Amino acid sequence: MAAAAAASAAATPLVELDAGVAARRFVFVEALGAGTAGLAMKYTDTTTGRAVVVKVSLVALNDADYAAALREVGVMAAAGCHPHIVAYICHWRDGRGKLNIVMQYAANGELGTYVAAEVSCRRWSTARALRMALDVASGVAHLHGRGIWHRDLKPANVLVDGDGRALIADFGWARRSASGGVGTSTLHRTIAGSPLYMAREIFAAWRRGMASGVEERVEYTAAADMWSLGALLHALFVAAVLPAGLPEEAASPFWNPEDSGASLQDNIARGRVLLSRVPADVPAPLRLLLARMLSVDPAARPDAATVARTLSELVAESGDATAATSTRSGALAACAPLLSALAPWHHAHTVPPRRCRRCYE
Repeated sequence: MAAAAAASAAATPLVELDAGVAARRFVFVEALGAGTAGLAMKYTDTTTGRAVVVKVSLVALNDADYAAALREVGVMAAAGCHPHIVAYICHWRDGRGKLNIVMQYAANGELGTYVAAEVSCRRWSTARALRMALDVASGVAHLHGRGIWHRDLKPANVLVDGDGRALIADFGWARRSASGGVGTSTLHRTIAGSPLYMAREIFAAWRRGMASGVEERVEYTAAADMWSLGALLHALFVAAVLPAGLPEEAASPFWNPEDSGASLQDNIARGRVLLSRVPADVPAPLRLLLARMLSVDPAARPDAATVARTLSELVAESGDATAATSTRSGALAACAPLLSALAPWHHAHTVPPRRCRRCYE
């Protein structure tokens, strides 16, 4: 049991395939979509028979840009195995100079799309939102425990697998903290995130930069992710009560139907939270938790472990013991098939490893 726990906690080994080997191993199935940084396509991994996703960079990368792009790979590998984090499998540089990252496939797609479908079928409820919130908070707690800030938490960057389990994805903006500890700061020149889910201190700097044309140097801490998580959880809980046809921003805790777009931006920048649309059956402790996560003062926001623990207690009180139990053995069960497929290929078919030798010692 101790060995199993250690395996689930370890970082995933970096596996860089030869492009020719990759072409034989993965068989194209269909295109899934395109984002700002790459194309997502579904493939079959012939070594396991499992569906996987291959994310391909939009443009060819020179050596310097390829090395920078590998930062996303490094963060995904550092996250290790967790039942609520999309698992990294391997990567390679193809003949066009593009980075290809292979990761776990999530059959139900993006969280926002999944929730909208469930709402339309009248299957979404506060109880289901609570379970999904626990999934996401558990994943964030795991990342923060490893000194990783996601920096772009939003429904589009959370996927849902075939069992209805949430998986945090898209680590293109993610960074590892300077010292690897929770609460430490890392400064980055690029302001990351989506306005509706940006922490107010980050959003205010982004807004000033848009007005002046001068990008500010912004301090990121774990607290910025907690604000984004709070906005995401709010969207989960209000989804079932929002009238059809409203814009995406209607799920924001800062949206008021009587406000203009500029007023919405003012509400975000000033931290003017509007929780009146949260359903009446949402427990009072959860309402208080949301308010704390969206506090103007970053120091007043709870950490991810506290949020996950509170949500777990609320789920347990609701009688859903299965959802409340997110254990290390569960993490191993989720990742074991992927890791078992990696080991033989890592040694026989990869470019000579530069950073992951100790993972196999």
